[in-house]
Amino acid sequence: MFLSHEKQHYTMVRSFTKEMEELGKKAETLSATVKLIEASKRVSKQLNIPEGSEVLQLRRIRGTVGHPFAYFITHIPYIEKFSLDNEDYYGSFYDYLRSFGIVVSESKEYVEATIATEELQKILKVPEYTPILKRVRMTFQSERNFHEFSECYYIGNQYRYYVEMNG
Repeated sequence: MFLSHEKQHYTMVRSFTKEMEELGKKAETLSATVKLIEASKRVSKQLNIPEGSEVLQLRRIRGTVGHPFAYFITHIPYIEKFSLDNEDYYGSFYDYLRSFGIVVSESKEYVEATIATEELQKILKVPEYTPILKRVRMTFQSERNFHEFSECYYIGNQYRYYVEMNG
């Protein structure tokens, strides 16, 4: 269990790895699968590229101490310097991008509640009707026109966000 009785705060702009570090926990990638796909209409719109363009799709199961509680599906425009070896995606994705000089400067997200689909039940090892927190993230690096589109699924009782708004 990743939530304690004391109040824990999360921010929406930090990576999963950084959030876990802030809590004194080591984030693990339990599984990573990368492949090239053609951008669907939906993905191409989010990445601001033509439909059918080559896209790197990364599917990762994340957790701590061998226990999965998050599943990420990430799409980025494919660049030949990006690896197609699954092993290269077990660390922080944003650190991986940084190694190519790509630093995300903007993020737009939305969060919604849903229940575990049959696929998520298998991946996250949860029973039917388990509450799931779905986060959709679009990140940008404006000076290099880089975009990322991620759909992230968290087991509902094991993850939460704290959002602070000033104004």
